[in-house]
Amino acid sequence: MASFKFVSLLVIALLVLCIGHMEVEGSRCCNNHPVVGSCVPGRDDDPEANGKCWQYCINDCERGGVCKKVGSGHVCHCYCY
Repeated sequence: MASFKFVSLLVIALLVLCIGHMEVEGSRCCNNHPVVGSCVPGRDDDPEANGKCWQYCINDCERGGVCKKVGSGHVCHCYCY
């Protein structure tokens, strides 16, 4: 019975740690970032030209970012993971 409680507490602790890690990693990835400012598709998301969306996202998100149309303008969006 004691080992069951230990294993249960261990599983709960691991889940809490994983959830916390996902929130920190996911804060930039999979999100729009209007704070970076408006962007121009093809220029600000171009990895060859070190576009501002690409540079902002590539540090934390492996796939970088894109200049995404939102409403009547464009904002930087970091790809998931």
